[in-house]
This record gives sequence, structure tokens and C-alpha cells, in this order.
Amino acid sequence: MIPSTQPVRVLNIMEGLDLGGQQTYTLSLLRHLPRTIVVDTAFMNDGELRPDFESVSRRVLDLGTRFQVGETIRRPFQLLRMTRRIVSLIRAQQSDIVLTHSIVSHLCGALAALVTRTKQIRLVGGSMASIEPTYAKYFGWFHLHRLTAAYLGFPAVLEELRAKGVSRQRLVLLPWAVDAVMFAPANSSDRYARRRKCGIGDGEFVIGWSGRIAANMQVRHTVRLAESLLRSGFNRFRLLIVGGGPWESGLRRQIEEAGLASRAISTGWQPFREIPHYLSMMDVMPLLDDDPQGGSIVREAMSAGVPVVTVNGISGSQADWITHMETGILISPEDYINCAAEAVRMLEDDAELRVRLATNGRDYVLGSMGMDRAADVFADTCRRVARLTKTFRDTDAARDTLPPTL
Repeated sequence: MIPSTQPVRVLNIMEGLDLGGQQTYTLSLLRHLPRTIVVDTAFMNDGELRPDFESVSRRVLDLGTRFQVGETIRRPFQLLRMTRRIVSLIRAQQSDIVLTHSIVSHLCGALAALVTRTKQIRLVGGSMASIEPTYAKYFGWFHLHRLTAAYLGFPAVLEELRAKGVSRQRLVLLPWAVDAVMFAPANSSDRYARRRKCGIGDGEFVIGWSGRIAANMQVRHTVRLAESLLRSGFNRFRLLIVGGGPWESGLRRQIEEAGLASRAISTGWQPFREIPHYLSMMDVMPLLDDDPQGGSIVREAMSAGVPVVTVNGISGSQADWITHMETGILISPEDYINCAAEAVRMLEDDAELRVRLATNGRDYVLGSMGMDRAADVFADTCRRVARLTKTFRDTDAARDTLPPTL
């Protein structure tokens, strides 16, 4: 058994260190871990959050391999190269656990863990059917769940895994959480000073997005929302997009084609410490899709006192923490762009509603989304899985030292 005072060494494999929900949640989680959970972070794609990961990791290590969305299957030799690199890091850092996030790190991490007799944990931020449809379709063929000691995730994610045959013993419920100290409401004078610095008028309603700019991210639906508002005659708004990524040129093209170029502000990459300041400039944070998953940007906005609008999809994941018209606005997945436009117009017209949603959202975060709870669950899971690694390796060592059979 590994006591809580004995260090547990975790190799955390990140696909990218750019701004995104998975990255910001992982950062907040690592910040709240006890000192006995020692984390080394290895990355595929560098990003603006590297200094932040350096502040919460013993080491930050470059895997030497770059992947973009959709490239995995076309580059099998790169996958093998990265797996060998992870094997060498596990041995060099004497890791007890491999922590993975999405499919590329999960695949390579599972193979490396098997070679090194190490156990793997996967942190799943959202529905695989939505964010990893190919993997979800052929889940049983990959057999990666047999090489994974524990899946950490949210209720809808764990139900999806259970339906695919993953045993309940491997499923660990991770509480919804946000760093409420970092993501705190700004005072009014700071809020308006920052808005003016960005060229936003005091009477303009700001629709926001914060996160990675990629073709598979919901930012494209936020632009569609703004386009719908403009076409309906509503023009008292600005669009504030915080973050960078591989689809920035595609996003600029979508904004120009929608006639929003004069209304949109794109900040590009920003240091993590600046994100709460940008959130404070927003009047509403939408997260729009058929069935949004994860939702870190929604929880961070709620914590910062920003009203949120999101879709109550088939998984019901957003309703896990949003009560309609109390802590946010939930809309139907049918025609969600126009429904969101109606919600935005309602918020712009009703200052009292904006204040109520902002206050209730912040209060809910403070009462029910403490990051310490999530960190405790994660640390306990790491200790239990590290015991499995130790047992696994000790069994091999004992087998290697057995006298030969006479």
C-alpha cells in the first residue's frame, strides 16, 4: 500500500499546451494537488500555457512530435516514435502512473505503459461520440480500456463508457470544479477600463468566447449566433474572441463572410493569468452545439460572474450544473442558434436578469464546484493506481528472481 505521505510520480501527457477547456481544467487541478503527487508534463504541441504548466510540474518535456486534428491515422510511424519517447520518459522519470487525455495520448500512453509495466489513468473531458467519433465507433476494436486502470470523468461521460462495457471499478466520478479564486468577478471600474482599452463602448453588449481556435470547436457556432443577431436587426453588440489555434485563418474568413469584421475582436494567444480579465469584459458566454460536452469555459464564466447560455442536449451534461433562468439559460438543441439569439436579446433588455444569473452562477460555483474536492478525488485515484503499478512490477521482479525449476 502507498501511504498519502509517499510521493506518487505522474507523467502527464498533453496533446497541446494552448488555451482550451481541457488544458485550463488540468492546470487548475494540478495547482490544487498535494505535494506528494509529483507531476511531469510531456507535450506534443507547444503553446502559450507552457509557463503555467511549468509552474505546476516538476518538469515540462517536449515529446518531439507534432500532431494536428485528423493527422493521427496518416502518421503511424510518428505514433510509434512518440510511444518510444514516452517509454523512455517513464523510465527516466521513474513514473508510477501515465495520465492521458484524448485519443492520441491515450493510444501511445497505453502502449508505453504496457511496455514499462506502468498503469494508466485517462481524464475524459467530454463525450467520445462528440469529440472522438472514430474512436467511439470502434471502441471495442481498440481494446484500450483493458489497458486503462481508471477513467476519470463527469457523469454523462462515465455512463457512455459503462454502456461500452467498461467495468464500474475502472470508472471514477470527477466532481465539476473551477478555480473560483482565479476566476473571480472584476470590479466595475476595472471591467469598463479594460473594455474601453479594447475599443468597446460602455453601451455595447459583449458576446464572448474563450478557448482554443480549432475547426472542431464551438467558436464557429458563437460566430453563427452573432450573424443571426445582426441579420435580425440587433446591432448593439461586439464579439470578443479570446484564444488562438490552428483555425485562426478559417475563423477570420467566417467572420468576414458573416459581415462581422467591424464588430469582432480577436485577441489571439493570451497568457492564462489574463483570461479572467477578458471574461470580466463579457456580458454573456454562449456554448453552442447539438450536445455540448465538458464546458470548462461555461463554469469559468459563471465563476467570473458572467451570465451563460448553453444547450441542454441529449446527454444532459450542461443541466448538471445549470438551472434554467437561475444559474444560466438552457436552450433546446433544436434550432439552437436562433434560440440563443433570443436569449441574448432577452439578456440585453433585462439588466436585472443579468445580475441575477451572474450572482447565482457565482454563488453556485462557490458552494458546489470547489477545485479542492476534484483534486482530492484525483490524488486518491493516483495513490490507488500507483499501488497497482507497484504490485504489477513487484510480481514481475519476483518472477525474474525465482530459482529455475528442477
